[in-house]
Formats: sequence, C-alpha cells, structure tokens
Amino acid sequence: AVPDAIQRGWELSAVPDAPPVQDVPVPTETGAEETASQSAAMPMFIACYQPVVQTPRLFAVHPPDELGTFTLGWEQVSGDKQRETIYTLQEATSEAYPDAVSIYTGQDGETILYEHPHGRYFYRVRAEVNGLMSAWSNGIAVSIQQSRNWRLKAQNDAGGEDAATLLAVQRALLRLCAARGDICALLALPESYQDEQVFGHIASLKALVDTVPPTEVPPLGSGEAMAYSYGALYHPWLFALDDQLPGAVDRVPPDGAICGVIAQRAINRGAWVAPANIPLLDTVGLTPDIRRTNWQRLQDLQVNLIRQEPRGFLALNADTLSQDEDLRPFNVRRLLILLRRMALREGMTYVFEPNNAAFRRKVERSFEEMLELLFLRGAFAGDTSATSFQVVVDQSLNTPQQADQGRFLVELKVAPSLPLTFLTVRLVLQSSGGATITEVS
Repeated sequence: AVPDAIQRGWELSAVPDAPPVQDVPVPTETGAEETASQSAAMPMFIACYQPVVQTPRLFAVHPPDELGTFTLGWEQVSGDKQRETIYTLQEATSEAYPDAVSIYTGQDGETILYEHPHGRYFYRVRAEVNGLMSAWSNGIAVSIQQSRNWRLKAQNDAGGEDAATLLAVQRALLRLCAARGDICALLALPESYQDEQVFGHIASLKALVDTVPPTEVPPLGSGEAMAYSYGALYHPWLFALDDQLPGAVDRVPPDGAICGVIAQRAINRGAWVAPANIPLLDTVGLTPDIRRTNWQRLQDLQVNLIRQEPRGFLALNADTLSQDEDLRPFNVRRLLILLRRMALREGMTYVFEPNNAAFRRKVERSFEEMLELLFLRGAFAGDTSATSFQVVVDQSLNTPQQADQGRFLVELKVAPSLPLTFLTVRLVLQSSGGATITEVS
C-alpha cells in the first residue's frame, strides 16, 4: 500500500510582501550634548577647541532571510584611525527607542544578527573617538516576516498534475506486483474524490492510452491485463480514533486498515478466504459520503466500497480490478500467490534429480499431499480432492523434447471458486538449477 500517493501534499505558506528594511527618523540626540552635560558635572578643564565626531550612516548589508538572520553595516568615520573609533549599535522595539539596548560595541564596520523572531525592530549606531561621541545615525526599521511553514494543500478534485501523478504511481505499483508475482497492491483514492471522480479515475487507470496529461509511466497495455488481478481498490476514507490522543479523530486512507483486515483473516482462517464483511476497528465515520444510488455502479467497476452497516463500517466485497471472472475475487489472487510460494519452496528440493518415472511419481505425491492439506482447510471449492485440485506431471506435459532441454514441468490445477473450474500454476525446473512459476490461462 502507498497511502502517501493519495495525500493532498504539502506546500510552503505564502509570506506577505513587506519591506524588510526601511529608514525611520531618529529622535534628536547628539553625542556633544551628552558630553557637555557630563563635563558640567566634572571638575576638570576642557580644551577650547572641541572636535566634532562625524555621524556614521547605518544601512543593511543583507536583508533578513527566512530564519530571521540579517547583517547591518555602517560607514567608517573618516579622518580617524579605525583602532581609535568604537561603534555602538542599539536595538529597540519602538522608533522612539525607549527600550534601546546596546547589542554591539566594537571597531568593526558591520555585524550579523542571528535568528530574530517575527516582529519589527529599530536600529541606530554612533561612533566614539577618544571619549567623544557622535550623534546617533539614521534609524533603520527591520521587519522579520512570519517564517514559511509547511501546510497541507487545499482540497480539490485532484485534477491535472495530481491525477497524472496518482495514475503513474498506481500503474507502476500494479506492474511491480505482476512482475514479482508474490505481492498484491492495495489502491486508494484521494479523500476529495466524489462518485464521478472515482468513475473517471478507474476509466483512466484501465485505459490503453493516456486520458490525462502524459506521465513517465505509460498505461498498461493489452498484454498486461493480468496485472489488474494484483490490485484491489478501496474507497472512501475513514474517520478513525487516534490511539495516541484519547477522544481525537483522524481522517485516514482506507488501505492501512484493509491491510490489517487481510492479515487478520489470513492468520485466523487462511489467505484463500475473502477479506470482506469484517468490521473495521476504531472507525466512527466515512468521508466523503458516497450516494447509495451509485453503490451498484461502483461495485460493477470493482471498487471495494466501505460502507456503514448495522455491524459497523466494513467492505462487503473484495474484488481485484481484473476483467477475468476467475481472477476477480481478491482471495483467488491471494491463493495463487500462496501456491506460487509453496511451489517454489518445494520445487527447489527436486533440482538435479534424475528425470524418470519414479521421480515424476515422487513429485506428484509430494504436491498432492501439499494441496490435500489446503483442501482440508477449505482452500478449494470442490467437494472432493478430484474436483478441487489436480497435479499434472505425466508425459502429456513432460514430452521427450522437454527432457532433452533439461526441463521438468509440474502443473498445479486448483478450483478456488467453482468446482471443475481450474486455474493452472506451472512449475518449470531447469537442468541448470533454476525454477520458474507461471500461470496458464
């Protein structure tokens, strides 16, 4: 299951446009006035010539970034040695500077201010030379915008690019399952998909040509019809209780809960039993609401519809997307996967055995015992072993030409749904030591 493929996705929140840095007036206050007031209270002589310290100009070297880090600089006071000039930079939260705090004192011409939180800050700087101070520089207001956060995209009908991406993922998943032959794909749809969107998605998934913008994953061709038997589609989403937060309810895709139902049914009764008519635990609602008038149409399209029944929220059918009626039941595909795994496990024990009548009989008995155990557990639909399964190893299958090529074939025919209707799984042993499993129509 790939529930991430049907999520709405994430996007960065927009940041409102605002000037990050702008000049603001600074209250009149000179270093000379401060020096004079200080000198009046001090019993000392003052030189007749009092030099005036040049006022530096403050500017932004780098505006604020997304983390609230920026750089402020100021022009060096001309005519003085840098080592004799000390600069003081103040920061305040109001342009009147009532709460001004000195945040830098030194001889550099700029400073970096790191990771300021959201807000507006005011700055000014002045120079000091041999105890004499300049007037405060021009003021600068720096606006730190709210940081860009990731948020869910708004709900829509998942058209255009979203629909194409979902189709590409599900096509690739079906091909992967069919290529491996031992796994199934549980497909789901976006929460926003109403009835008509469901109909359109299935039509696009089964179409031989793209009905949406082309993707990197081409549609499944006519020769890949078998792949649809490896996929089952469930809808709609669930309102489920949150285990971590008592009383909280989350909206979740259905495929995770259905995986649990399939696992529970396989453990308790077997993979050959349809995983349907089992109430979903901790489910309290469904979204979106599927109109009852479309239930039959969805079932005809092989959508496993989750619905509310007196016993709870459950799916009453378990179908694959296959057009082959023999492979449409999901439990049939699961049974064939089980047989495939068992055939590979048992078949590898016969590699390098001499191909003679005794060997063929040994293989036949071994697979008959294996299938008999499944028959006794209810894996097949027939009333007797003869109407439930067959193991074919005779010369009609293993011809002299096959023996000359170093091949030994075993066909397992089982009736998972209707008596006397057999589905064939063929095991081919190679003289080189390999084994392959194929399904025979």
